[in-house]
Amino acid sequence: SSGINAEYGSTEQWIEAHGLAARKITRDQVLRKIGFKAAAGYVGALKKNVKSRYSLDMYSIVKDEQGHNVYLTGRAEDLLVQETALRTLITDISDRIEWLQTGSRAKFGVVTERRVIIVLLSSG
Repeated sequence: SSGINAEYGSTEQWIEAHGLAARKITRDQVLRKIGFKAAAGYVGALKKNVKSRYSLDMYSIVKDEQGHNVYLTGRAEDLLVQETALRTLITDISDRIEWLQTGSRAKFGVVTERRVIIVLLSSG
């Protein structure tokens, strides 16, 4: 839609407002919604550090951006929500690219400055 595009002239502004991070669908954000980290830390009652262990074949395991194991538990409904969010983003990006390729934007890009100087050169 043109409204989502015209509101944010520069691509940087558009990505900040409508990109993965703005929609909370970065890799780690999705992993938090469909999985859990292994618990680890100091337990005062035991007076020692402990780390949760899970059956290796009970969950699929992936690493988050910090290198910690995340055990995937996503239900079909959770995964469908994430798929829908990603499909919506892909549609919005396609619309943005199409919008950028129309009219004068195709030749000059998006002009975000308040003032523009046009220089015309003519010969003979």
